[in-house]
Amino acid sequence: MLYVEASAKNYTDNRWLTFKQAGDIGARIRKGEHGTQIVFYRMREIKDAKTDVADTDSADTRSIPLLKTFTVFNVSQLESIPEHFVIRPVLTWQPIEEAEQVLIKTRAVICHGGNRAFYRSSDDIIQLPPSASFVKPEDYYATALHELCHWTGHPRRLNRPLTRRSDIEATRMKS
Repeated sequence: MLYVEASAKNYTDNRWLTFKQAGDIGARIRKGEHGTQIVFYRMREIKDAKTDVADTDSADTRSIPLLKTFTVFNVSQLESIPEHFVIRPVLTWQPIEEAEQVLIKTRAVICHGGNRAFYRSSDDIIQLPPSASFVKPEDYYATALHELCHWTGHPRRLNRPLTRRSDIEATRMKS
């Protein structure tokens, strides 16, 4: 559930804290931010007293489900984060200028965050993991350009069917 929330809101961090946990590290929730409700679940063992009056010292245990809700905030929603808590991405590569220019000139909306790459036609956006998630710049641009191919199929551009390949029937060319 948190992964879906992070993808929908383009959070780049996969860490979540309760209000109290944020305060404990010295951070504050940014004004206007709203938390995400989660459910904690585990089986809890409790002791049942036996109904037999003669044997009052013994007890049986049984497991019952424990459900507890919490509101959590993504680390991207915090301010005043202590330096030791901040993750600084280490870029191991430099952008490829020619590929970067291709992406810029298309004017495609490219959002970064999460750990999946996809094109969502309903929003007309390309979603990519942060560039630092890729080992080499070639990997990042190969993924970005692949998603750009899907982007070109939007009705405002080439108007290609944006269905899965298994749904597309192949046609034979006339000889």
